[in-house]
Amino acid sequence: MDLHTLIDRLYNGAFRIRNLTSTPKFQKEILLNNKRLSRIHDGKRCFILGNGPSLKNDDLNLLKGEIIFTVNQAYRNISLRMLSPIYHLWVDKNFFEINENRPEDLELLECMRQSALSSEEICCFYPIEQYDFIKKYGLFIENRTFFLNPLFHIDGYRHFNSDISGITYSMGTVVQNAIIVSIYMGFKEIFLLGCDSTGIVNTLNASMRVDNNEYGYIVTDNEKHRMEKMVAKSRIIDYAYSYYMTLKGFEYLYQACLYNNISLINCSSTTVLDMIPRMTLAQVIKKENNEYV
Repeated sequence: MDLHTLIDRLYNGAFRIRNLTSTPKFQKEILLNNKRLSRIHDGKRCFILGNGPSLKNDDLNLLKGEIIFTVNQAYRNISLRMLSPIYHLWVDKNFFEINENRPEDLELLECMRQSALSSEEICCFYPIEQYDFIKKYGLFIENRTFFLNPLFHIDGYRHFNSDISGITYSMGTVVQNAIIVSIYMGFKEIFLLGCDSTGIVNTLNASMRVDNNEYGYIVTDNEKHRMEKMVAKSRIIDYAYSYYMTLKGFEYLYQACLYNNISLINCSSTTVLDMIPRMTLAQVIKKENNEYV
């Protein structure tokens, strides 16, 4: 066992102890509600869509009828809304720092509301620490709202645990949280789209206050302003390290999937995720009869 893995396991052990002693009982009960999602899609396949600009190159109509995960501000992309995704995740704490006197924050909040109400089937996931926020702003939909408690450091694929009914892994990007959720649900084939991993480009653009169009949707002036203020809270060197850990996170998740006989494939037409095997969307789906090519 290398030093890095040992440190991560000690860190995770500390959080297990903290969870037993300090986590409010109501939060534990809320997280246990996730058990009804265990293996709910056993043996099936799903598509997890990031918000990278490569989505503009894909024929998303091929995904109709598939089980789809979307993340963050995907609602701004009308093409994604038309696919009627079943699952949607918000994890980044920056999305929950709302100031009702700022128009950019109100615009973001409206995007969150529309995501939760976009269909009568969509289920949304949020951090458990934001439970009061979700209740306050009317985002809680009975039987369709779930929570995650992302605190652990991922410490190797052999001991990987996808159980989201307690503490789960804190990852560098919400797409990775969606992968963990999908594994818990029993999917055997997980395909990524729009996972260009351009987060560092967006961060640099926001820092330099230049046009920020590295998304699959149009970035409004309000959203651009919100991002500039968010990026100013940390140093670029901190974001660079975070980006490195995000890439390592994808590597760990691919290894965990491989170890557990789960197929994780990156179908993004433009991507830096070279640690995950590639296929094109056309190779995965045959338009005529929805069979593998």
